[in-house]
Amino acid sequence: MKSLLKQLYNGEICPVDEVTPVLREYVEKENAFLNRERLLASKINKELIPELNELVLELYGLMSEELAEAFAKGFSLGLRMMAEASCTN
Repeated sequence: MKSLLKQLYNGEICPVDEVTPVLREYVEKENAFLNRERLLASKINKELIPELNELVLELYGLMSEELAEAFAKGFSLGLRMMAEASCTN
């Protein structure tokens, strides 16, 4: 069996793809955003809708990268805290 770390490194598992938002507040905010996006799309020139969709997808990509960086920094901090705690005992 391949180690979990090797699977993660090789992209065989992707935790972000396995996450389904369960917080009601998040789901409500996401639905409100999607409704506003649809409303805006209905008001603009139909030829601009693909550009709007591209812009929204680009924003999602940026947010994903930011979350990945925050996760990595938090994970690293947690490991350093564990190392410090184990050295003080």
